[in-house]
Amino acid sequence: MILFQEFNKYDMSYDILMKVWIEVSSEYRFKKKLAESMSLYAPATMRHLHMLENVKGGDAILHYLTAPGTRIKNRRSSIIAISKTKSDLQHSGNKLNISLEEITNLPSPVSLVDIKALASKSALLESLLKVNFQRYLGEIDIEDLRNILLIHPENLHFLNKLKSYENIFPDRE
Repeated sequence: MILFQEFNKYDMSYDILMKVWIEVSSEYRFKKKLAESMSLYAPATMRHLHMLENVKGGDAILHYLTAPGTRIKNRRSSIIAISKTKSDLQHSGNKLNISLEEITNLPSPVSLVDIKALASKSALLESLLKVNFQRYLGEIDIEDLRNILLIHPENLHFLNKLKSYENIFPDRE
């Protein structure tokens, strides 16, 4: 199991062992990912390469569904699931691919409106919000992840009960 944070006894802080990303996709692509590939995949263009090259095995991915084409109203423009990466970026012909572990649906989707209303946001999250999550993939801070999950506390409690996510925030309940 990959720990999300590790305690640094020298400066009494936590060293981040993973990064957190928000992946933006349509409902169609998300369902295809669940049924077939269980991976982040993109064409092998420089634009996508620059987005994916810093994703490493063990990183957390929040899955955000765009509004167009999403049939269930409370899932539109919302983060609906979380997963962890199994691999680093793999380049195969004209495709870029990062394998994912199981994708776990959150009990309560977190809407873009609720995320924008957060009082505390990192510069990374602010930059994604400025473009309304119009990028395929963007990095956020570990505290952003915590704050997003706490919009609906049942999401954090649910993840803390799952073995693969039990150490997201070891210093917090």
